[in-house]
Amino acid sequence: MNEESSYASYPHSECKPFDGTAVLGDHRDHNLVTRRAKAELIGLPDADWTVAPHIVYSCADYDITDDSSSRLPVLGFGFAGFEYTIDGQRLRYLGIVPNWDEEPFEIYLQIVQLGKTAATGVVVLPNREQIYDFLHFLKTTELTQDHGVLPEERDEYSSVPNVRALHEQIVSDVQLLDGIVLFPRRKFLDEGFDTLDHLVSVPTYA
Repeated sequence: MNEESSYASYPHSECKPFDGTAVLGDHRDHNLVTRRAKAELIGLPDADWTVAPHIVYSCADYDITDDSSSRLPVLGFGFAGFEYTIDGQRLRYLGIVPNWDEEPFEIYLQIVQLGKTAATGVVVLPNREQIYDFLHFLKTTELTQDHGVLPEERDEYSSVPNVRALHEQIVSDVQLLDGIVLFPRRKFLDEGFDTLDHLVSVPTYA
């Protein structure tokens, strides 16, 4: 059997699934953050190695036609860190790096998946304003059971002096965000994970 006929007999040959196209394309700022995250995780004494990305399929109730019913939305995670325990390697950190044009609902879906793991979730959003936009989205759509702890108006976030205060005053009281830290990119690129344990309780598996 020659190579051409062998390829033609493959069940999904018409799909040509491996075309070499980069999933993230030329998103330099996104890739800069994920590279920094990898370097940070490798340098931590309790995180042995890191991989990117993790991919999961969303089972959200999307309005899709019969023609696209086999195309489930795909959620990608930008970086992950593992640690050794007496029971073997455990996922310790799992992070996403949303792009500038990513919809708040997409970020919400990824955070839901983060919350299903025992890892510390790290969400590196483009800037602090987009963190406020996302939190206000949770408020207005009532996607959290405890949306009442979020400010009524988007403008109220301007009185929060810094990211640490945001976590202490607001984020720590939102059950959806339990064990998850929200970083603006500049803070992460400037400080790395140095302030991570100040923003979220980091689990240990000793």
